[in-house]
Amino acid sequence: MKPFLLVAADFIKTGGMDRANYALADYLVRQGAEVHLVSHRVEPELQQSAIWHPVPKVANSNFLGEFLLDRVGQQWARRISQRGGQVLVNGGNCGWADVNWVHYVHAAYQPESKVNRLQQAKTAITHSYFRRTEQRNLRQARIVIANSERTRSDLVKHSLAAQSKVRSIYYGIDPEVFYPATPEEVRSLRQQLNLPLNRPIAVFIGALSDRRKGFDVLFEAWKQLCQDPAWNVQLLVIGQGAEVPIWKQRLIEAGLVDRIQFLGFRSDVPDLLRASDCLIAPTRYEAYGLGVHE
Repeated sequence: MKPFLLVAADFIKTGGMDRANYALADYLVRQGAEVHLVSHRVEPELQQSAIWHPVPKVANSNFLGEFLLDRVGQQWARRISQRGGQVLVNGGNCGWADVNWVHYVHAAYQPESKVNRLQQAKTAITHSYFRRTEQRNLRQARIVIANSERTRSDLVKHSLAAQSKVRSIYYGIDPEVFYPATPEEVRSLRQQLNLPLNRPIAVFIGALSDRRKGFDVLFEAWKQLCQDPAWNVQLLVIGQGAEVPIWKQRLIEAGLVDRIQFLGFRSDVPDLLRASDCLIAPTRYEAYGLGVHE
């Protein structure tokens, strides 16, 4: 069987695109393929079965780490291609003209940060860079895989790939991990997670580094809803980012400390989803809403 090289920031089980990258690598390994991974992080069990070429994440920054990921990815892509293997990259992360799996289209959304001028400048610079590398890599790709029809449409609309080169393949989920819970399981999970037993619980999942996930809209709506004495729903916010301190301060100012709970990064998202009553996703742009699917 021919060797495969997959280039992605992470092959881990948390995070939408990271989980998808992990699932592909795991599948290829289980088929008996020789699988090479160029990335910052890899799940321990995958490290045992695949061949990992680790790339340092400079200053723990995805943006700075992208430069090394591109360079190391191209080095290994040349070696694997010379052996007749196949190379798969993600969007603009590595300049190699083979298969490109697109999880997010930077040209489709302009991120907006409200933290401070430094953060706003950083957001603008990184977005501009990601758009350039995205355009360069996608236009030279042999095949482009889109994670949804929305993504496929955006790729064609922004002239990033010819329609004839794009194939839409949706994410799947693990039915043994994501499934409707029984009332007994909900009660047990809430006790384990120290959540209210007799109040409805809503969940928001998303990075809070900018306004893309729409938490600002949800926060304003929640303030209005909480003015009604009959509204007793608890909101759990799962995610981290530069804007978290801003929202925590506004939480105090609005007197909603007992109505909205910031949980930060969590590895037990499946349990939290089963323990809750609904998910709220007011996102401004989503290539594919895996959280809604889950």
